[in-house]
Amino acid sequence: MLPKLLDLAGHKKALTRTESEAAARDLIGALPGDALRVIKGGLFGAMDREKSWQTRTFALNTLASYATSSPTSLASAIDSA
Repeated sequence: MLPKLLDLAGHKKALTRTESEAAARDLIGALPGDALRVIKGGLFGAMDREKSWQTRTFALNTLASYATSSPTSLASAIDSA
């Protein structure tokens, strides 16, 4: 589900982008910080050069949000990537 929401964050219609970003934030916000190990593949995949810049930016911002909410999980996820 998360990879599809990340893809929709790069949609050409602003309403679709806004709604998909909100849904992705809600989904990720409902997960514990340790879930980053599971969703990191989707986030890193969304940063692929072939993805739209909006998708890449949203994925990077989402990953960056873990720096404040769960820095230990972020360090572990990046270290094992």
